[in-house]
Amino acid sequence: MKLLPRIAALFLTAAITADAGVPGTAILPAHSLATAHYGNDGPWYEANIPFFECSDPEITAVYYYRWQVFKAHIRDLGDRGALVTEFLYDVPWAIYPTQSLNDATAFHIHEGRWLADPGPIDDYIDFMYTGGGNDRHFSESIADAVYANYLVRGDRQFVIKHLDTMQHIFHRWDDHYIHRCVRWPGRFSGRQGVPPHVQ
Repeated sequence: MKLLPRIAALFLTAAITADAGVPGTAILPAHSLATAHYGNDGPWYEANIPFFECSDPEITAVYYYRWQVFKAHIRDLGDRGALVTEFLYDVPWAIYPTQSLNDATAFHIHEGRWLADPGPIDDYIDFMYTGGGNDRHFSESIADAVYANYLVRGDRQFVIKHLDTMQHIFHRWDDHYIHRCVRWPGRFSGRQGVPPHVQ
């Protein structure tokens, strides 16, 4: 229970500094924090992430570590833009050659929506909805993450351009209804958390 107020403070402070890229809104010393946490890589973080500071050094360290890990997973696809990988190294079950796996995509979009540069996340969403790997391999949560990204960025046209594909993917799951509103992903997501009587 002690952790709950600290987590709430984390989100409140991160939200306060989320638009630190907009002149006049930064309340923390972004340059010195970026340099302290990332050294020579500081300029990328200074330009892209919301900065955070609290009295608990462990929470602060975890916050900046998460952004370091996130950046490490951004993969440049050349003409196709960028995406965020689930694994740093190539794995045989990912889609070759991009190493995309749509099971983690929603998590990546939720985290990356706070980047000042929308490019990597917009590219990733475009990739998934234009033949890049949103293949009903896992249950669909990407559309929800895209909506969450919209709530932060406010770019309605970007979301609407993928609406037809979102609806198509949603209806590709129609054969997995258990009841009117419960879907069963079946073998596609490994049955974790699926009641035994359904398996």
